[in-house]
Amino acid sequence: MSVRKILLMDRPSYWGSEKQNLVKDLIPEIRKITQGFQIEYLDKQADLDSNETTKRTLITRDAISDVEIVVSFDLGKEALLKANKLKWLHILSAGVDHALYPELIEHHSTMTSSKGSGGIPMAETAIMLMLMLTKNATHYFKSQQQKQWQIRQNGELSGMTTGIIGLGHSGADLARKCKAFNMRTLGLRKTNQPCMDIDKMFTIDNLPQFLSQSDFLIITTPNTPETNSMIGVNELRIMKPTSYIIVTSRGGVINDDALIQALDQGLISGAALDAHTTEPLPPENPFWTHPNVIVTPHMAAGGQLIEERTHKILLDNFERYILGDNLLNIVDKKAGY
Repeated sequence: MSVRKILLMDRPSYWGSEKQNLVKDLIPEIRKITQGFQIEYLDKQADLDSNETTKRTLITRDAISDVEIVVSFDLGKEALLKANKLKWLHILSAGVDHALYPELIEHHSTMTSSKGSGGIPMAETAIMLMLMLTKNATHYFKSQQQKQWQIRQNGELSGMTTGIIGLGHSGADLARKCKAFNMRTLGLRKTNQPCMDIDKMFTIDNLPQFLSQSDFLIITTPNTPETNSMIGVNELRIMKPTSYIIVTSRGGVINDDALIQALDQGLISGAALDAHTTEPLPPENPFWTHPNVIVTPHMAAGGQLIEERTHKILLDNFERYILGDNLLNIVDKKAGY
């Protein structure tokens, strides 16, 4: 009788966490849930992609051929092609666009995500960036460094309109927080199904009306074939010259060249970008030095509480898998989320 195998892969080192054992800490609990399974552990992505054995395991690319379950940030295309017995792949992030190779979309395995783990801190980060933009925070940071007492006219969130593209966990929580600041909230998604704390819902057919009313345009949607570059120069021209753009989920939804052009031409007032089309953001990228842009290193969905929620989602799904129940957060691989 063949041994059923689980492969646990910790997240890549560029995530910047001081501890890289998000998965390793769960091995005792996973072993308790999945009695009879053999568990293999990889410390980082490169251990599988480089075809090297490590001191911790004897797993290589070839060894994945008989693995039934994989937990990973990104399995890797070459490894996927050898995963003949893979039934369930769990991604250690809410977004899965980075891991959706064409081969995976057609693969027979079920894919799940950690959707919901980072919604609250992403919404908090959006609020922080909104306040930084309206309160001229970067100006005051520079003034402090230069020991200069320079006061600017600041705006306020109360009475302004926030347009949120994507109303999953993060978008819905952001709408709730915006109402606490006495803001008007607009939402845009596939259907005009009502959402709590959204004053008016729009679909893509009404994108111009949505954009023209938004003082803040917040991107909380995944980057999919449907949303990639959905905001270009023509769309940005519709926005108010006093408006701001904030991206917390994925880069690529707003065309980078179009955004730079809009900023340079004064079509919008500024932008705060936590998620980027290319990550890490290359040093030569103009967003780094643009006077009206705040850049952060895709940190919105980071923190200890996120790890705890990621743990809960993963352990709940292991229990469901063993019991034969429906898994949480099943990804529609063709839709991209």
